Amino acid sequence: MALTKIIGNGLGATQEGAITFNEGSADVDFRVESNGNANMLFVDGGNNKIGIGHNSPNTSLHVRSATASNIAGYRDGTTSLIVEGDTASYIQMVANKQAPMGILFDGGNTHNDSARGGLIYDIDTGLSFKSGGSTRWTVDETGNLLPSSTSLGVYLGTTSATASNLLHDYEEGTWTPAFSSTNASFSYAHQGGTYTKVGRLCMLSFRLKLSGSPGGTTSNSVSVSGMPFSSATLADTYHGGMFGHYINFNLAQTGVLAYQTHSSGATVELKVVGDNLGETGVLASHLNSAAEIRGQIIYHTA
Repeated sequence: MALTKIIGNGLGATQEGAITFNEGSADVDFRVESNGNANMLFVDGGNNKIGIGHNSPNTSLHVRSATASNIAGYRDGTTSLIVEGDTASYIQMVANKQAPMGILFDGGNTHNDSARGGLIYDIDTGLSFKSGGSTRWTVDETGNLLPSSTSLGVYLGTTSATASNLLHDYEEGTWTPAFSSTNASFSYAHQGGTYTKVGRLCMLSFRLKLSGSPGGTTSNSVSVSGMPFSSATLADTYHGGMFGHYINFNLAQTGVLAYQTHSSGATVELKVVGDNLGETGVLASHLNSAAEIRGQIIYHTA
């Protein structure tokens, strides 16, 4: 049967099986009261917005709860918004023209960007987590988790934001090792190195080989230079270690070749160590024409 017109003056119209309100597109608001809420449903006719529990909606759909905790919830909760299904339930958002979409939470009544946070998906950049109005983390299209700043990291072994437990750096790369000695010159048959840095701990692997005897002044001590990061300031300690392999050195004393890190430098000193030996440096004159080191250096960065 046909329905009758329930709103006059051009504000409503009917047709078989349907009721239309405000078909004339007048700037008229529509409000429905409940037992305890004067604005249980509010349609802002002039701004094309709908409010639930709110008579001044800020977006196309604006839900306001009577209590701060009752915004969204589950089947048996006292909430303003419930999504329920017999086997599964979800909220699906479809953005036109591949525009970003997601859930943005506003922590203030003034809608200040500095109080906003949430999850936003962009087809070009991936899924982003926002807080304080800014993107903090992004899961890109390949599933990698990326921070927006190198100062962001993960706190391990603690339940609080303790600076000493913050891991915010991992890096792999290459470096070019070299011999260094005051007023000496070196030519090389091979220079190659890689590094892995986790937090402040850095491990270098390298091979360094001369193609001829050192030139210039050869009476000064020798270091390996070119390390990718400066070492940390040494607090009343010395740090060092052994190389994996070395050959064609003419060491001044019976012992083995070792390295000692510089304080706040990007070099390690070459030393001869062994029983009943003092701190003996390696001189440029101790390197033969095919002197070679193959090994690792482990140290804390500045």
